[in-house]
Amino acid sequence: MTTHTLDLRSIRAILFDVDGTLYAQQPLRCRMVYELVKSFCRSPLETLATTRYLQAFRRERETLRDVDPGCELELWQYRLPSEKYGLDEKRLRVVVADWIHQRPLRYLKGCRRDDLDTFLLAARQHGVKLGTYSDYPAAAKVAALGLADHFDLHLCSTEPQINRFKPAPNGILAACDHWQVEPGSLLYIGDRAAVDGAASDAAGCHFLLIGQRGHDKYPAAKSYSFLYD
Repeated sequence: MTTHTLDLRSIRAILFDVDGTLYAQQPLRCRMVYELVKSFCRSPLETLATTRYLQAFRRERETLRDVDPGCELELWQYRLPSEKYGLDEKRLRVVVADWIHQRPLRYLKGCRRDDLDTFLLAARQHGVKLGTYSDYPAAAKVAALGLADHFDLHLCSTEPQINRFKPAPNGILAACDHWQVEPGSLLYIGDRAAVDGAASDAAGCHFLLIGQRGHDKYPAAKSYSFLYD
């Protein structure tokens, strides 16, 4: 297996994916399954419908990764599953807002990655700019994690100036433009090689795969327990 090294001293800015990167996904998924079970016990039919809406939204959203929607992505991510599966678009928006954007917030801090605070403080002490770029809105999640003071930039793929999901590099390049840094001096940290790593490659920036040990293409780390020399 290839051995990778990453010299953090050459990095002027670090951009983070959020879901699975600033916090571990599996503990959150377990908590959200518990939420669905509680909901099912109260209202079985409504919960089954909610699950159908969520599955359709996530499934069709993934199909938009490798295509230019040719229209406003914020709108199309709802319209596509609604038209394909005959779902009520207004209800879909309500379900997504509740189950994807709001309910997980109460659990995020308990799922935060180990040593993340120490890493962020070390980066700031070295004058490194810090931001997030996710396919979902991130500011509320970062606040729920108790990390809002560390970041000065939050970008989302559905914003009009980006309008593409990863692995398109639009969001990473938008961060470079905002900070006035070259892609070669920016590090993107994510948990999905095929999405986050591919976006980094397309942008021409560095990439670190978090939550894993060893990867045949990218430097990988199990946690944020590494610091600057």
